[in-house]
This record gives sequence, C-alpha cells and structure tokens, in this order.
Amino acid sequence: QSHHPILEGKVIALAERAAKAGDTSEDLVLLAVLSKNLGRSDLFAQLIRKVSTKSVKDAGYVDYLNAVSKIEEKKLEDATALLEQSWSRNQYAIEPPILLVNILGQQNFVANEKKILETMARTEKEFDGDKYVTPFSLVSLHYRVGTLALQHKNFPLAEAQFNKAHDRRSTWKKYVASDDFDNMIDIGRANAVYGQGRKAEAKDRLEKILKRTKDARSRESICAQYIGECA
Repeated sequence: QSHHPILEGKVIALAERAAKAGDTSEDLVLLAVLSKNLGRSDLFAQLIRKVSTKSVKDAGYVDYLNAVSKIEEKKLEDATALLEQSWSRNQYAIEPPILLVNILGQQNFVANEKKILETMARTEKEFDGDKYVTPFSLVSLHYRVGTLALQHKNFPLAEAQFNKAHDRRSTWKKYVASDDFDNMIDIGRANAVYGQGRKAEAKDRLEKILKRTKDARSRESICAQYIGECA
C-alpha cells in the first residue's frame, strides 16, 4: 500500500512523459531509478535506454542501470558485457562485481568458479570504501560467494568466504545495524563446517548465535537455515 499515492502518481506521469519526450540525461536517469523503485520496470527500461553515456558525468552508473534492465529481460550476455564496461569505468565500485558474481553463479557455479574467484580477487584489489560510499561492501560480496558455494556443496570455499565476510564485517557496521547480518554470516559458517563433518564445531557456532538472539521468531529462522539438527 502506497503512503504517497498522489506524489507517486506525479512521478510516474513525469516518467511517462519523459519516455516520449527529450528530457536531459540527468532527469532521465533520476526518473528511471524512481520508476524502478515504484515497481515500474517497464518504464525504467524505456527511460534508461534513452540515456546516452556520452552525455552524463557517470557513464559507468548508466551502464550498470542498463545491465539491471537486461537482467530483468533475461539477456544475461548483454548484462555481463554492460557490467564489465561499468566496472572498467568505475573500478572502485562494488555493485558491478556483485551482479557479475550473481550471473556467473546462476549460470553454472561449478563451471564458472574460476571466473568468480578472479572477480573476487580483482574486487578485493580495486574496491575502495573510503572513495565510494555504498550500502554494499566486500562483506556482501564474500557472503554472496559463500552462499553460492554452500548451495553447491563446496563447503571449504563456503567456509573461506564466510570467514572473510566475518573478518570484514566492521565495514558493514558503518551503514546498518549488523546483528541480523552477523547472524546470516555466522549461520553460513556453521553450515560450512557442518558440511565438512566438523559437527561439534558447527553446533558450538549455532549455540552462540542462538544465545545472542532473544526473539523467538528470529531463533526459528536461524534453526530453519541450519543444515544440522537444531535442538
């Protein structure tokens, strides 16, 4: 349920007009993002396609938005090329490699594992959280790769990535309260060691998570995510 239906209606009206007219590139980008946030992916795609990367200050961001549109259209090869281009323009950014890892993992994690790890290594080398303020960080990228590895039962890789996410989580705390995200990382670590047969260690990790989690519904959710028994 919308809290501001009149305002949102005006935004959509402006966006629909801009899709037909020739608004400035900056206006098109802004209206495209607002349309996406309001659930109008069709309008988002129309608007962002009209933006020339030659006429904007941040061409890499426009490439990224076009890649998001291509992913929604399931044109993953086009999306991958745009993400690579976006990343080459904005080497310090984190969003392009996160989406690249998502695409590689969804296409074929096992076949693409080498590419995923190469993407990780390049990101670790180039990402600069001081230059580029974002709600994402290397924590979220390590967590994503750990989750993909866990899904494909590559437990050693999952453990390594969740441990890196855990070690870097202080960067996340700059932006959001981290209790829930800490739990997500730690349940991943518990599952990764459980999958390698280290069940006592996994159980110990689980109990530490449950001990610091007071809310009954959150505890149920943690138990549901744990691959062993949660007594």
